[in-house]
Amino acid sequence: GLDPDRWYWYRFMAGDATSAVGRTRTAPAPGAAAALRFGVASCQHYESGWFTAYRHMAAESLDLVTHLGDYIYEYSGADGGVRRHATAE
Repeated sequence: GLDPDRWYWYRFMAGDATSAVGRTRTAPAPGAAAALRFGVASCQHYESGWFTAYRHMAAESLDLVTHLGDYIYEYSGADGGVRRHATAE
């Protein structure tokens, strides 16, 4: 298995495509006194473009980021669902 409380780096490959290198950290050993820092993102709604917070989350050295809610919605607005940037990205 994986060692507790350790950073691991990974990437994905499919055909000719290779992802950026990501990282993950395993949980502390059972009974270990350790703090974990969590981040949560919810209802990303791709078309609205509210993604500026991710830069701040990346700078926080979080141990876990959980994405809740939807990313792509089943309905569209009057503009036909064209991505509109409501904020600067």
